[in-house]
Amino acid sequence: MSKLLVGIIGPKDLVEKILNQCRPEKMEYIEYKLFIIQKVENTRDIDRRLLAKCDILFFAGQMVYEIYLEDSVSSDEETGPISINIGYDGSALYKSLYELAMENNGMLSLFTPFTIDVLRENEVLNSLKEVDLHMEDFITIDGPSTYTTKDWANIHERYYKNGESVYAVTCLTSVAEELKNRGIPVKRVVPTHSSINVALEMVYAQSDILIKNQLLTTAFLIKWKETDRRPKNRYNFYRQKLKFEEIIIDFCEKHNVSLTFSNEHQANLYTNMFIAKEFTNNFTSFSLIKEIEDKTGNKVFIGIGIGNETSNAELSAEKSLKFAESKNKSCAYVSFQNGDISGPLLTEDQSPLTFSTSFDNELLKEISKKTNLSAVTISRLMFLLQQNNEENLTIHQLAEAFDVSLKSASRLLNQLEQTGFAKVIGKEQPPGRGRPRKIYNLMIPNSFSKDV
Repeated sequence: MSKLLVGIIGPKDLVEKILNQCRPEKMEYIEYKLFIIQKVENTRDIDRRLLAKCDILFFAGQMVYEIYLEDSVSSDEETGPISINIGYDGSALYKSLYELAMENNGMLSLFTPFTIDVLRENEVLNSLKEVDLHMEDFITIDGPSTYTTKDWANIHERYYKNGESVYAVTCLTSVAEELKNRGIPVKRVVPTHSSINVALEMVYAQSDILIKNQLLTTAFLIKWKETDRRPKNRYNFYRQKLKFEEIIIDFCEKHNVSLTFSNEHQANLYTNMFIAKEFTNNFTSFSLIKEIEDKTGNKVFIGIGIGNETSNAELSAEKSLKFAESKNKSCAYVSFQNGDISGPLLTEDQSPLTFSTSFDNELLKEISKKTNLSAVTISRLMFLLQQNNEENLTIHQLAEAFDVSLKSASRLLNQLEQTGFAKVIGKEQPPGRGRPRKIYNLMIPNSFSKDV
């Protein structure tokens, strides 16, 4: 099994400290990639495509972590690696203040009042109580994640030169180095051995969960259907069957996948979820579909199921196979453990839709009852709106997304309009010639109330 990739982000000395505290027995299925930050603002220079390849991101600094989170929100990333951060808590500050007191022979007046960044005022106060310091002994510096090393250092320096502080305490490595170069007395706060261990335990726990999920059984039920309407030639059938079997055997050999042929038209493949995600592009497309169709000239339907055991995975695959067959064109659907169905899986340039098949969802049941449409249809509509981040669509857009005829899409939107869940808000002119297309605004709520 491939190892999990943990990206460790932070200044060199803290990254090395983390590596020194890693427990070897917990690293059997983990490998790491280091992202060394010279200055806090360099976090934005890291290629996010490299970060996205990691399963877990481990941050050695509070501000570095906040920059990553804010950039993730601004880039509209819906999913990404699990992120874990080492906390710069009160104990880390207490350790630094204790060291300052020892360095100054216990004379608090030699390093107070001081400026302190990143940490919240209440965290500072709790630590000060332990060394007999009070509110008037420190000045907290608060700033956005957009602040650079020089921005933070300038604030510390201004208080120092104005005589309002005699010392700078910082949680930022690059700021400590900058202030030292400017000749300003500075003490750097570093995470404690204990806080690093706590964060590492979180990494180990999340790794165990990811590894367990990767080993979930994934079943592929692959069914081919003859498309030749002429009188059947048994020899041609055998040739097509041999082509289908050869493609499947080559695929299974390449990806080390278990295989059985349940009948002349169907192959059953079994693997774990980690391998399955690799050759389905994380369950968004499946190139094997086109290969089978091109080489045999026949339609192919694929049901993918995930489960704790082979039997559960097969049942889920059978459910998703029925959705694939209902499309009457080559495609695949996948059924996840939570009951959601995603599909059709076609090409990389067309994203599948995910929808719920659980009828315990009160929102789906209520809207389904009011619109006289199935809960599955409503679920797919809701996902389509979320995926496009748009409440408006045309009949053509709906037909393409649902892979149905324009007539069926028109009927669906009319049904929603008549029941108050859609309204026409305008028209758009298609490229070239053609009648203007109605633009519908869908009013399907994310949460349902009795007033709807």
